[in-house]
Amino acid sequence: MTMTTSDTKARNGVWTPWAQVLCVECEYAALKDSPRAQHYGKRLKAVAAMNRTEEVGHPEGHLIGSCDNCHCTCWVRDDVALLQQVGFKSSDLDWEGPFGWELQQTGGMCAALVFSTETHEIVVTAMDGEFFVGEYKQPVEEWNDPIRSWQSESLYRGDAMKPTGDLAALVDQCARKVIEFVHQPAPAKPVKREVAPAGTGQACGAANACHLYRGHEGQHEDWRGGKW
Repeated sequence: MTMTTSDTKARNGVWTPWAQVLCVECEYAALKDSPRAQHYGKRLKAVAAMNRTEEVGHPEGHLIGSCDNCHCTCWVRDDVALLQQVGFKSSDLDWEGPFGWELQQTGGMCAALVFSTETHEIVVTAMDGEFFVGEYKQPVEEWNDPIRSWQSESLYRGDAMKPTGDLAALVDQCARKVIEFVHQPAPAKPVKREVAPAGTGQACGAANACHLYRGHEGQHEDWRGGKW
């Protein structure tokens, strides 16, 4: 993943209600040309007033991501950036693997990385301070009660997110676990959750049970502190 230093600069970016990572220039084009532009009026007005191609320093709570449209580097919410990096890493490790992946909006502007095969879905979240991987038998209506799961150690050291090198190691570990789940599907009967042996964070509530629902475009219009 891209190393982030005090000198790192990139465009501002956003995790959209329609489940894309976009730099603000591409976001503006998408909003302006949308048949639902009126619905996104507040955000469209705010983005129109920005210097959308300006590269800025590291905003708090963000990491480097990649715009889904123009592929430039852009700052995006840290959990979304990490999930995107897990997707990229899984493709690098197993580019002929029998799976596709996509980021999905799960309601409340949360994000999940979803790997799909003919028989299973592997769902990755990073919403509670660690990676959580859950495996579900197709067809999947909601991500609840995984048949197998794994949890990484914490993404944080104290109150601060770990350095980029440490995060890159956790991204690699998570991607390898996903590939293991893809190639060695679990039986339908639930099995005991695996937890990373060292440095594991506290139990993570909703993500541990993976009570997640697929979101819908237009669910949230408000813009607060860099988030929809």
